[in-house]
Amino acid sequence: MNNSAPGQKDPPGRFQRIKDLGSLPYIAEILSLIGGILFIFQQYRYSHLLPSVLDEGLYLYKGLLYLSRQYSMYQFYGPWSNKMPFGFLIPGAVQYLFEPGLGTGRLFALFLGGLFLLGFWILARRIGGRWWAALLVWMIALNVALIKMYSLAVSQVLIACMLVWVLALVLGKDLPAWQIALSSILAGFLVVTRINMAMVIPIFLLYIFWQHGVKIGSIATTLSALTVIIVHALFWPGILQVYALTLPRSATPFLDAWRTPERIPGAWNPVPTTENRLLSLFQTYRNHFFGLAAVFTASVFGFRRRDWENKSDFRTFIFLFSLFLVLLLAHMWASLGQGYCIYCLTSYLAFFSFTGFLILPVTYPLWRNRIPVWLQVVVVIVILVSGAAIGFGAYEQIGAELLEIQIPRSILELSPGSSGTIPIHNYLKKTYDYDFKTSRRIVSASFGLIIAVLLIFLSTGLFLVYTILNKREKTAGRTWLSWYGVWLLLVFLLGGAALTQAVDLVEERNTYFCDRDVIASYQAAGKHLANRIPPGSKVYWKGGNSAAPLLYVPGIQIYPSQLNGDYTYKNYGDPDTLTKHGYWSEGLAEQWIKEADFILVQQRFYDEWYRERLKTGGFEELESTPPSVYCEENSHIRIFKRAD
Repeated sequence: MNNSAPGQKDPPGRFQRIKDLGSLPYIAEILSLIGGILFIFQQYRYSHLLPSVLDEGLYLYKGLLYLSRQYSMYQFYGPWSNKMPFGFLIPGAVQYLFEPGLGTGRLFALFLGGLFLLGFWILARRIGGRWWAALLVWMIALNVALIKMYSLAVSQVLIACMLVWVLALVLGKDLPAWQIALSSILAGFLVVTRINMAMVIPIFLLYIFWQHGVKIGSIATTLSALTVIIVHALFWPGILQVYALTLPRSATPFLDAWRTPERIPGAWNPVPTTENRLLSLFQTYRNHFFGLAAVFTASVFGFRRRDWENKSDFRTFIFLFSLFLVLLLAHMWASLGQGYCIYCLTSYLAFFSFTGFLILPVTYPLWRNRIPVWLQVVVVIVILVSGAAIGFGAYEQIGAELLEIQIPRSILELSPGSSGTIPIHNYLKKTYDYDFKTSRRIVSASFGLIIAVLLIFLSTGLFLVYTILNKREKTAGRTWLSWYGVWLLLVFLLGGAALTQAVDLVEERNTYFCDRDVIASYQAAGKHLANRIPPGSKVYWKGGNSAAPLLYVPGIQIYPSQLNGDYTYKNYGDPDTLTKHGYWSEGLAEQWIKEADFILVQQRFYDEWYRERLKTGGFEELESTPPSVYCEENSHIRIFKRAD
């Protein structure tokens, strides 16, 4: 019964009031801005907490060496140039133009992170509207693993920034020709920055031909090709070193001039197993859950072309899905298939995982379509498998705590008279003789599966309550199962994203972060070296995995093969051939110790081999540097100066 007075409108219900709030101007934009501020704040925080890694030091220091013309890109007897030129030259230019140092590199990473998020917001807003843009910005801002990778001065944040602007300039219809041309040039620079992004070009150009026509497609092809060709011509033929390292030796004998003449084993010789491949895969799934789950969710709806009213959106979906899938498979093959760097997969996906986020708003108009029962069964199976996989991938973060959970002793002794409790790890050890590592993996995978089951039951219960409260006959009739499938996918996406981020919070709680600034620690160590090593000195480097301290020591002569550490160390080989291609060996190390004016050895590497040679080599030891990473044991660098 309507109790309102004649001519008086009914007061708005709860849902209407929420809807009205959402229609207020700039609410979505304000939420996006808050999410962006949170992203930048976390990026800044981690940039001051995370120790430098090998690749970061190499991009910064090698780039500085190239820009200062101490070495040329791809020259023989120079640094091991295993990447495309702009991967080194862009971070090197920042070091060259501003004050060299890790702080400068990470400040540039923060700038790139902000530029990336701006392009991502523009693109998400164009594809899905202001509210989708706000939601996806928050999904990025809550992805701790991704933010950590974007906080370092490595190529992940650089490539993500370039790729998002390639897409922002080209996705959509009726775009100006100059914008597509600019996107095409940037796509070419993307490839000459990282060779692993080469597959972007053909997918990108096919989309332009399909969406924007033959004329624009021809212009885009010309500009992309010219960009790649000109850069290759500038660095020809040395740039072939990158292809010699990337392409199979048997299929490319014409590249042997840029390879060592034989396959010499070295210090870095990983032995991949099925176990560590699975662990890497599941860890990657956890770290990039929302992007991967979004692609799966969108694929449930997107492939029936007859359902699409907007053909431009269909082309965007096919482009984004193809781009994500091709890049995913290529990087899985490089990491898991080749086995060279199995645990690099999670960092590889940081180049492009955000493209998965963007597929969701494209397919949103189709979410009201019916989902067949068999496909809903597939969804349930995917949720269950995902729970177990993510749990397995998080065993290092949650496994030890789960094993401490107490269970009734009667379960172990199978005696109704038993009393008290026993930790799960004792139960698994006594019953199945599992070691601690195996037990952690089993309980973590089981815990993830249980969470997935509870998620399904919870979402089903909430859906039933929602259906009963709304009392919609259509929902209870023909379309009931279709709505349930959509509901389940939404719970899977949002619940899974929340739970995977909870694991990161547990990891951070258990991880010991030094309360002192790591940028300041590298600077202190570098300045200490600079005060003791005059320009022009020959320096032997074994000062840590990252070459970041060397950024503060101007004008020295380094043995460039050592910069990559164990990755370029070979067990034997002709010394001239090794140094020509950027490698080194024990024999070369002994020769360089006899030549060098200064020997720098981080404490963790100072073993009997160095002790014997430095005691008899006519060196005096100077005061060691402060720890290159505050609060990290054995991170100080010992300095040995050749006696006059």
